[in-house]
Amino acid sequence: MLTSSGTPTAGQEGQVSPTNSTNPTNVANPASASNPTGREAKSEWLVYPQSNYEFNIVEKLKSKFLMDTDKCKKRINAYNQNGIRNSALAIILCHRYEYPHLLLLQNIENQTYHLLSGKYRSWEKPREVLKKKLQKYINQIRDMHFATSHFNAEEKETEDPIEIGEFLGEWWKTQFNSVYLPYLPAHITRPKEYIRLYQVTLTSRCIFHLPPGFTLKALPLFDLGSCGVAIGGLTSVLSRFKLHCMVPVEEGQDE
Repeated sequence: MLTSSGTPTAGQEGQVSPTNSTNPTNVANPASASNPTGREAKSEWLVYPQSNYEFNIVEKLKSKFLMDTDKCKKRINAYNQNGIRNSALAIILCHRYEYPHLLLLQNIENQTYHLLSGKYRSWEKPREVLKKKLQKYINQIRDMHFATSHFNAEEKETEDPIEIGEFLGEWWKTQFNSVYLPYLPAHITRPKEYIRLYQVTLTSRCIFHLPPGFTLKALPLFDLGSCGVAIGGLTSVLSRFKLHCMVPVEEGQDE
């Protein structure tokens, strides 16, 4: 069983009760009645331990996430025929010792980081496309003593391990192999890729299928600046959420 180690909520010790001195007419304020703390309500995000997420290497994914010459030519031809590329990108969180981390894929050779994403066409729904894409790389683990070598990818799961949440923002790429930018520079009239970011919540235990040469990496939110201006700015985006770091409850421990 997992329990949340969230922050104190309204009604706990330290809250100051309102008095009539701030409202001489003694007229009830509907906004204050619904939100006694005076703060805007935050969306919640369940965050599970990094140790609950495993990975294995799949040879058939060898060409994924690598922008070689052939793939770059395909991107150029696709751009000339269909215009800008539209992508939906997953922001996945985990925690270590109850401190939130961003879950990324790391190329071991050049130490670059990647986020899971999926291309969608103009008539498709980005959320649906992203979920189908993630289902190719992520599966649920039901057995606590799971062995990756015996994983059956065709096994049906009773619980959906992937939940696509809120829209978080948009990024851009000015060139086919350039870094993400959280804005479109004024001098760029023909951007090569438009990226929509979505909150993605995984079930408590999952396995990632990665191409050779990649590993699963968790970076603390305070260290995202080394990943570029776009990923480094995610800390501000995530501040609008109430993060619940889920921790396992040991047998015999009171809930």
